Amino acid sequence: MTLCLQIKEFCEPGTIVDEALSICRKCNKSTPVANLDHTKCVSDPFHCNIGEFASKGIQCFSCPKRIPYVAVDGLGCVPDEYGCGEGVIINYDLMRCIPCPASFHIATFDKTKCIANATDCGFGIIADESQCKPCKESEYANILHTKCVSAPSDCGKGQFVNSTTKKQCQLCPPYTPFPSVDH
Repeated sequence: MTLCLQIKEFCEPGTIVDEALSICRKCNKSTPVANLDHTKCVSDPFHCNIGEFASKGIQCFSCPKRIPYVAVDGLGCVPDEYGCGEGVIINYDLMRCIPCPASFHIATFDKTKCIANATDCGFGIIADESQCKPCKESEYANILHTKCVSAPSDCGKGQFVNSTTKKQCQLCPPYTPFPSVDH
């Protein structure tokens, strides 16, 4: 019994329509992922179109509107930039989570760019190995941006909390090497 295919959506995931033979043909090992409309096979999930992911690594599908961004592995979707994970930013043009490279391995708190140093995170923000994170309202970022401290006196010898930013420990200037009593 022969089944005539009228539309491409009847092809199984991981297959494309062979127009000449009017059959669905499985994608091969070098290009195992079928694109959304079953017209070509692509090499990996990252070659699906913008806003598409590769379900089970064999078929491109569009991410739903409520979870519109493609996950960093290209195999699913996430609802927002925070679903991308740590050390990952979101590229809004590609609708995709992108890992930060080794040389700029820290993602900013808003997930818009990768930076090289924790000190580039900003006032009152610290970084672990891959992600900038804000200190709690009642805390201050230490001078290296590696941990939050609970009081200005915890900043360390020769340091103070800047009255402008109020969230960051800073070194006292050379001409006043000791902080005032109130920090």
